Amino acid sequence: MPVRTALTTLIAATLVVMMSARQSTTERIGTGAITGTVLESATGRPVAGATLMLEERGKPGTFGRTRSQVTTPKGRFAFVDLPAFDNFILTVTKTGYLDGGFRRTDPRGPSAPIILKEGEWLDNVRIDLMRPAPSSMSVASPSSERMCACCRRC
Repeated sequence: MPVRTALTTLIAATLVVMMSARQSTTERIGTGAITGTVLESATGRPVAGATLMLEERGKPGTFGRTRSQVTTPKGRFAFVDLPAFDNFILTVTKTGYLDGGFRRTDPRGPSAPIILKEGEWLDNVRIDLMRPAPSSMSVASPSSERMCACCRRC
């Protein structure tokens, strides 16, 4: 009997540790939202299939959660159930375009941080993506398509 009691106690303790570890790694759910559209800067047309990354940037050396999604055929996106946070960074990528981001005026520059309070909805966010300028510097891809040498994605 003592062996059986010790084994039961060990199993119970293991389950408690596993459950507490699981609870500590669950994502924070909130009531905030960020919605908007990704558009081509030159034409104002929606950009379908662009990948958005919403990062929680903390103190240096710490890593927060990253959420991602792809724009709809009308270039729309919606991040919902977001917790209150003071340093969300929203970036966008799409083959054939220079990278974009929230309030980013220069494709090489940083995105502005987004401060979101509990229950706040930041709507009508517009992110413009620019196509790179035509260049005589290009390389052939394995599929024989011409690609720019600057980023090899265009």
